[in-house]
Amino acid sequence: MTETIVVDTSRLDRFVAQLNQELPQRLRTGALRAMLRAYRRRASRMLASTGASRRAQKAARAVLGVRVNQRQAKVGFGVRKNTKKEKGITHRNVHWLVLGTGKRKTNAGANRGQMPALFRGVLQRAAAAAQAEAVREARRWLIKEIRKMRSKL
Repeated sequence: MTETIVVDTSRLDRFVAQLNQELPQRLRTGALRAMLRAYRRRASRMLASTGASRRAQKAARAVLGVRVNQRQAKVGFGVRKNTKKEKGITHRNVHWLVLGTGKRKTNAGANRGQMPALFRGVLQRAAAAAQAEAVREARRWLIKEIRKMRSKL
């Protein structure tokens, strides 16, 4: 199972409630996407502090993604599909890096070892650290869109 967080908007309730009341769906979705990109950027930077190899960090970054639709907003490992390759770590098995594995054996009894949890807790720390940055990014995106709309009038 991959580690995915649904963005906790409890700290941002006023801002999100204001978005829901005053803006059309297209602008709400865009603002939420801007917020989630801030979380993703912070999580991507935090991968380096985990002590994992560069190869593991690169594989995790490749599948660290954002998804926004009308029902929910997500940021996490495995949210974005890695379509460039199907070998190695992809969205299908990134949970090995994030959550780790126990000792594994094949049915024939061959030892396959275990994998340490390299990136456990990265998303929670990133979400906690990027709250203010996320609101700034959403406001910046909304201002840019409003200016575009004004210029078309």
